[in-house]
Amino acid sequence: MAVRKEAWPEGCPAWTDLMVSNLEASQEFYRQLFGWEFQQADPQYGGYSNAMIGGETVAALYPTMPGAGDVPHQWLTYLAVGDAAATADKVKEAGGQVHVEPMQVGSYGTMSVFGAPDGAAFGTWQAGEHTGYTRVNEHGSVIWNEMMSRDYERARVFYTDVFGYSYDDIGDDTFTYATIKLGDRIVGGIGMLDENTPAEVPSFWGVYFGSDDVDASLARVAELGGRVVREPRDSTYGRMATAAGPDGEYFSLISAQRPWQA
Repeated sequence: MAVRKEAWPEGCPAWTDLMVSNLEASQEFYRQLFGWEFQQADPQYGGYSNAMIGGETVAALYPTMPGAGDVPHQWLTYLAVGDAAATADKVKEAGGQVHVEPMQVGSYGTMSVFGAPDGAAFGTWQAGEHTGYTRVNEHGSVIWNEMMSRDYERARVFYTDVFGYSYDDIGDDTFTYATIKLGDRIVGGIGMLDENTPAEVPSFWGVYFGSDDVDASLARVAELGGRVVREPRDSTYGRMATAAGPDGEYFSLISAQRPWQA
């Protein structure tokens, strides 16, 4: 387990949230799956509700916003930035799109949402009072973030141009994958979606939540009305599986054998 109170370094995954169609139902799903407790949703901020473990923030849920239309329900990864406006300029220069211009959220911080050239959505968070995750690397909290792309080489160039990422290739003949580094620090992964990926699956940033027992957690997902997307399997980095929640949102489960640095 790791608790971090200060803002995350520039370019590091710092937060994740999910737009849901039924806030109370989704809260109950994740409460029973991970033991999350929820701060009371604040109408001033669209019913945004932080999820907590032991009083520390791990994620957030919020109800579908008016006018959202066909925006998909998916966990959104936010990358830490020190200057949201300057980052927005870099995104544009690197060929990305601005979906939500930098927007101050009271005294909590400044958020933006972008689209990379391969279509993957991601957010940025310039911390104020809300620094992002304050608990990671344990059951029910984020352990890993990865970017899976249909245009792998272009994605690597884009994130290097915007955030200064470097990469260590760890793939082989069966898959293309690299760790994302900021200096000497590993902060996530980037991989290529292969030809077996259904055509309707776009490039995306994925989130992995820790589990003390991946098999039991996946069975619990099904009991709670979610769906098993990929059965548990062992890897060098721990046992993992992929599931879908009440709105079909994908997320992965992984044992915390090799947690990322906090």
